[in-house]
Amino acid sequence: MKVANHLKVSAAGLFVGICMVQGAFAAQSAHDTVLWRGSFDSASFWRETDDWRGSVKLNFGAEDEAGETALLVTGVVTTQCVTSWKILSKRIPYAGTTGKYAFSLKLSASQTYWKMVDGGTWVSCVKWLDGKGKLLARHRIPVLFPKRPGYALVTEVVPSGAAFFEVQIGMVAPVLRKGEWMRLSDMKVSERPADAVCRALSPDVRPPRVKLTEQEPTKDAFRPLRIVLKDLSGVDWEKTEIAIDGKPAMPLFRRDGDSFVLPRPHTPWTNGLHRITVRASDLCGNSVETVKYFLIGEEPDVPKTTLREDGVLLVGGKPFFPIGIYGVNKREFNAYNFDRAVADLKAAGFNTLQSYHNARNPELLSAVRRHGMKMWTDARKLDSGLIENIRFNPDVIAWYLGDDTFDNTTPEQLHERDDYMKALDPRRLTCQADPVWSYSTVSRYRHYAAGTDIFLPEIYPVRGKNIKDDNACVASVIRDMRRIAADNHAFGGGRRHAVWPIIQMFYGYTSWKRMPREDELYGMSFAALVHGAKGITYFAYGGAVVPERKIFSYGITSKEKVWRATTNVVQRISSLTPVLLSGDAPQMPAPEILSGPVRDALDEGPSVTVLRKDHEGWSYLLAVNAAASAVTARFSAGAFGRVEALWEKRSILPSKTGTFEDSFAPLGVHIYRFRK
Repeated sequence: MKVANHLKVSAAGLFVGICMVQGAFAAQSAHDTVLWRGSFDSASFWRETDDWRGSVKLNFGAEDEAGETALLVTGVVTTQCVTSWKILSKRIPYAGTTGKYAFSLKLSASQTYWKMVDGGTWVSCVKWLDGKGKLLARHRIPVLFPKRPGYALVTEVVPSGAAFFEVQIGMVAPVLRKGEWMRLSDMKVSERPADAVCRALSPDVRPPRVKLTEQEPTKDAFRPLRIVLKDLSGVDWEKTEIAIDGKPAMPLFRRDGDSFVLPRPHTPWTNGLHRITVRASDLCGNSVETVKYFLIGEEPDVPKTTLREDGVLLVGGKPFFPIGIYGVNKREFNAYNFDRAVADLKAAGFNTLQSYHNARNPELLSAVRRHGMKMWTDARKLDSGLIENIRFNPDVIAWYLGDDTFDNTTPEQLHERDDYMKALDPRRLTCQADPVWSYSTVSRYRHYAAGTDIFLPEIYPVRGKNIKDDNACVASVIRDMRRIAADNHAFGGGRRHAVWPIIQMFYGYTSWKRMPREDELYGMSFAALVHGAKGITYFAYGGAVVPERKIFSYGITSKEKVWRATTNVVQRISSLTPVLLSGDAPQMPAPEILSGPVRDALDEGPSVTVLRKDHEGWSYLLAVNAAASAVTARFSAGAFGRVEALWEKRSILPSKTGTFEDSFAPLGVHIYRFRK
């Protein structure tokens, strides 16, 4: 093993570290001792463990821009296909003393690649092993490739008993077409001071965030403008360009800190919508051209929707718990009648709906109004119907700005939509929907977390292909919810967020071979509530059958049995909404597992998790088993008197100390009510 002296960082090197890494410190500290410096000079140190169909070429011994030895990964196929590759280092002895370490890796590419996917066998990580080769810990490396060189950095705690470590770099995206390349170099493991903060950082791969402040509509024809630009690595101010309504306007603005300001226009703004085009770059070479809007005119006179501090939705100041359904359309189930469809949903306990291309259908809008329902409505396109009509509809509680967002929208485009809706309608919230990919080091949601007020994660884990995967459906919901909370905290820009999960109740397309069973639906729904959902939605109402396009999917109206299973869960959640809307109660200790699995079906968390709520003198305990086997648990709940198991026609007598025990079926749910 190579043990180096203290790493010295020049002023220029420190700048590169700060510029290229998300965070305010360099890739290596001057106080770190380099324990090991990885080599990319030959393949002898590495074992190539995956290359999908020869889609890439690995060139060890290449050079980076500083003349250091590098690994060059180049695409070799002309047709678009999945690009996956993985390399694993030899086992390296560990001889550190502080118990904390830093791993750093310099990355660059022919173009910025921020859509990365790893996880499973392709995860990039530092593996820690004991003297017998047993895996003790796996610390993930956030591998994103910038156009200009930047560092991925992990600072973590060495697990007790570690004798060796291995480095694995792998990914199943992005697609590298012929001639496109990624480069890796300057890989180090260093011993960190004992007080070093543990964190994982990655290169700056996003352009500046451009935001127009004071977005709301106004009648002030002399309104001032302030355009704020923020970036992780710093804005290249000299390259900024601004145009208003298609005319160059940079001379009208003056620089003020992180903003360009126009205190007062020389001539009054005309009534209507105005367009500001901004071109900006950061010091890492990421650039953007984005459009912002401001409106001289009226804002809608509709009930204001906001988020309470805990994420609960307030409509006109009153708490509201959305229970929604996607894709409401005319089907044989509702006799091809929107009024009947909405009436049925209302009776079943739903209070909110979404309808894709029918969102502006007068018949649907009338039915929503008649039955007192709410909508989240598509606003992905700025058009006259949105500006002149639909934004004045009081039944809309949120604007839908992204669907499968990661696949078709950049973060900058999502920010544009969020900004123009705030400019048109500051009284309503914005939302988007997307899968999470919580198994990946960098989730699909991460770059979009600051883009909307509400996130609707698409959680569709029941595919009917693998029993083990299907048995992990409840654990998958929990993993997604935890990842969303972490992404919102780290990348949400300080914005207040709510999460309304979309729970699978469909099958079809090409990937989903069966409908979730009722126990799976029940477990997934309540797992979402336990882990932070402030609303809940389901996909889908009617599905889609288009034989000529080979589209076959089926939702909750496909069979009477499926409708009953879904509405049974929905009615129970609906009856609990006063409880769910109550403020956060002090949480009780995690339950003790007396028998059955201690960990969930993904082995990523405890098998039984709980949420306590207090309402009108009662304590409610929502408890979910995320294991695929039966579990018995003991709850230290401080219960007084009998503990009622809601909807089960039974109760439990707690001990004198307020504890009680209960058994859970695989993926089972119990809702308890008791006096404290």
